[in-house]
Amino acid sequence: MDKIRILGLDSSSGVTGWALLETDFTARSKILKTGKFTTKSHIGKKLRPMAERLVDFHLSLVALFEDTRPDYVAFEAHHIAKLKAAMTILKFMGVGLRTARAYTHKEVIEISPAEIRSDLRCKGKREEAKEAVRVTVNKMFGLTIEKGQEDISDAVAVAIVATGRVRQLEG
Repeated sequence: MDKIRILGLDSSSGVTGWALLETDFTARSKILKTGKFTTKSHIGKKLRPMAERLVDFHLSLVALFEDTRPDYVAFEAHHIAKLKAAMTILKFMGVGLRTARAYTHKEVIEISPAEIRSDLRCKGKREEAKEAVRVTVNKMFGLTIEKGQEDISDAVAVAIVATGRVRQLEG
């Protein structure tokens, strides 16, 4: 089987972490690249219009897809209790899912935080689990993702968990 590239994304309305994983499902997977990009919410003290922020997010994703050339894209699905924050995140997720589908022409995978914690065997409440994920992905891949870079470590985790789904899709 050919090598497959999976782009894991931990996206939000501000910072989006990403990780490009390569696998052939037989040998050890490897992380080829990681990074993050920001979508500015303000110009000075003035809040930017939502449409401008969504266009910036879309254009950042397109540039990322062109640079990384993923076969599949996987997003972390968010659970947000506050309605206003949820509405904003859902707008960004909608743009992200549509942009990814248009680029890959394949199913876009959504991975829940609970799936990540379960698959990587990371326990604890939100902040404890995020730290456990960071430590786990660093050990698995010999990475040096530092505290405060959880957007990136979460993106690595999304790509890892998505590997199982991609394997099923590829047959």
